[in-house]
Amino acid sequence: DEAIDLVVGAGLGLCVEIKGETADAAATAVQVARHLEARGLVERVFVSSFDHAALAAARTAVPNLILAPERLPEAGPSDPLRAADQARALGAAALQHRWEDLAPEVVEAVHAAGSAVWAWPIDTLESIQASVAVGVDAIIGDDVRLLLEGLAGDAT
Repeated sequence: DEAIDLVVGAGLGLCVEIKGETADAAATAVQVARHLEARGLVERVFVSSFDHAALAAARTAVPNLILAPERLPEAGPSDPLRAADQARALGAAALQHRWEDLAPEVVEAVHAAGSAVWAWPIDTLESIQASVAVGVDAIIGDDVRLLLEGLAGDAT
């Protein structure tokens, strides 16, 4: 709750990732979804996971939940149709995708499915440049200074 208060209070976006044991993932995702619902944040906070079944369970429990699943498999060449199908199957607002494995065709297919594409892990200027070049909608990284520098055009 303190982290949610801090981020939401600052007017920033928030994405909560469901992690842990597969056996507990669905229950955890449902609890998180219900907590966000009780706080009136269901339509403001994204929920993500590599466990798409857990996200589906959370969406069943809280229909307005905003989902941003990670692409499966996590790494390796990406099939545009498969990525789009994953986003479409969950009604995802965004599909998270490793930047190294992104291609313009993947971004186009996911966009055609009605979802945004978020690139991660953004940790170099090269990763910013490559992500922007293929048309992603957002980038995810830990180094705020690097992200701001790269997005300001200083990375070119």
